[in-house]
Amino acid sequence: MDKEYLSIKEFANLAGISRQAVYKQLNNQLTPYLKVIDGKKMLDKSGLELFDKQDNCKPVDNDFANQLVNQLTTELTEKGQQLKEKDKQISEKDKQIAEKDKQLAALQKLLDQEQHLHALTLQRVAELEDKQQESMEQMKNVPEDTDGSNQAEEKRWWEFWK
Repeated sequence: MDKEYLSIKEFANLAGISRQAVYKQLNNQLTPYLKVIDGKKMLDKSGLELFDKQDNCKPVDNDFANQLVNQLTTELTEKGQQLKEKDKQISEKDKQIAEKDKQLAALQKLLDQEQHLHALTLQRVAELEDKQQESMEQMKNVPEDTDGSNQAEEKRWWEFWK
């Protein structure tokens, strides 16, 4: 192959552009540099002068850059304010959680006291039932009057004042 001609891939690499960009330019600027060799499209090296690598890099518009910087700065400021607000909310939630923990501890203490009092009440009820049972047993063991009946039961209500 002739050294003055390059394949599309080689030409694209040297020009610093894609192969697709080279194919797009074949019908325009690169037509005079095109030659078909053995059924392959080849381009003359002199066509590289049309593609200066510096020309592909367009300078950034300063106004656009300033607008972009201002927009990003504004967004960062807003995000910073949002983060501060979130931090305040988190600290407030932490305070609320601490208060709830205190309330839970107080409720637990009250529950323990209630359970203790309930146990004492049950114990006291059991003692009273035992005493009642004992008194019932003593009442059964009390001897009746000599005549076999209790005199208080025989009196009528009008006889109590006599």
